[in-house]
Amino acid sequence: MCEPTTFAALTAASSLASVGISAASAFSKQGAVATNYDQTIANANRALAQNYNSIQTRQQQEADKAQSESFDVARQMAEVKGRANASAGEAGVGGVSFANLMSDYEAREGRARGNIDYNYATTQQDLTNQAEASRTKAQSIISSTVKPDPMAPWLAVGGSAIKAGLKIYDAFDDRGSKPGKGQDIDSEIASWSQYH
Repeated sequence: MCEPTTFAALTAASSLASVGISAASAFSKQGAVATNYDQTIANANRALAQNYNSIQTRQQQEADKAQSESFDVARQMAEVKGRANASAGEAGVGGVSFANLMSDYEAREGRARGNIDYNYATTQQDLTNQAEASRTKAQSIISSTVKPDPMAPWLAVGGSAIKAGLKIYDAFDDRGSKPGKGQDIDSEIASWSQYH
C-alpha cells in the first residue's frame, strides 16, 4: 500500500497531467470550431456568388430575348404595314378605312410589345427574388453556424485547473476526513477554523 505522501504526490501529478490534457483538448476543439466556421462562411459565400452569377446570366438572357422578340414584332408589323400601303397604293384606296386598318396594326404591335415588356419585367422580378432568397439562405447558414469563442478553451482549462486543485487539496488534507462526509456542520466548521 502507498504511503499518504506518495499517494498525494501521485494524485497531484495525475491532476496536473489531466489539466494539460484538458488544455490540449480544449484548444484543439476550439481550432476545429474556428476551421468549421471559416469553411462554412467560405462555402456559403461561394454558393451565393455562384447563384448570383447564374441569376445575372439568366437576367441578361431574358433581356436579350425580350429585345429580340420586340424587334421581331416591330419588323413583322413594318412588313405588314408596308404590304398594306403597297396594296392600297396599287388599288387607289385611302381615307378613313385605310387609316383604321393602319391603326389596328399599330394597336396589335403595341399589345404584342406590351406583353413582351410585361413578361420581361415579371421574369426580372422573379430572378431578383431568387437572388434575395439566395442571400437570405447564405446569411441563415452563416448565422446558424457555431462561432468560435476565444474564451472557451481558457474557461475549460480554468475549470480543469480548479478540479485538479481540489483533488490535490483532498490528497494532502491531513484531517482524515473531508467536508460533508458524515460530519455535522458544527464539527465541520470547528475543523476548518483550526486550520485557517
